[in-house]
Amino acid sequence: MIRNYPFNIQKFVEVPNTTIKEPILRNQWADELCLQIADDYGYAEIVWYALNGKRVVEGNYGDPSLVGMNENVLL
Repeated sequence: MIRNYPFNIQKFVEVPNTTIKEPILRNQWADELCLQIADDYGYAEIVWYALNGKRVVEGNYGDPSLVGMNENVLL
């Protein structure tokens, strides 16, 4: 029997190659916060971390070259 155990995944908006990591609160829209931070810094990603520590990118906005990312970013 498979049981679903509800748990909340903490999501963040991060700017790669910086120390900027903003948690997304329950009453916030991730896309809007990502857009606001991307407007300020040029690029931002919506991410969460799996239980094994893997960083999962759920969305992004902006130009990655503005934060020093030269490779193509594809979702």
